[in-house]
Amino acid sequence: MNLKHHILSLAVALFVSTMGAGTSFAMPSNADTAETAPNEIIVDYDSGRLTVKGAEAETPIVVTNMLGVRVYAATISQGEKNTFIVYLNRGIYIVKVGGTAKRIIVK
Repeated sequence: MNLKHHILSLAVALFVSTMGAGTSFAMPSNADTAETAPNEIIVDYDSGRLTVKGAEAETPIVVTNMLGVRVYAATISQGEKNTFIVYLNRGIYIVKVGGTAKRIIVK
């Protein structure tokens, strides 16, 4: 591994370790925009509850860890807001909802 990779890994580890216990958040797809686009999918994780808003019914959800290992999979049911019980260990995860991917950090 090169030096750039080590520095990036250290920065991510430092960032995750400085967050308070039990803290988690989803990274917005466009941090510069304060308003939510009409068809934007919102993903949030807090205390074992994965909430997905704005996805159509029958849309698949796949949660993978940073190694690409699938840790959870489900399908959106009818309704605008869906909450799933998912207990994730500390780390960074990618939540794919249909063709959209969101990153969440669990501390």
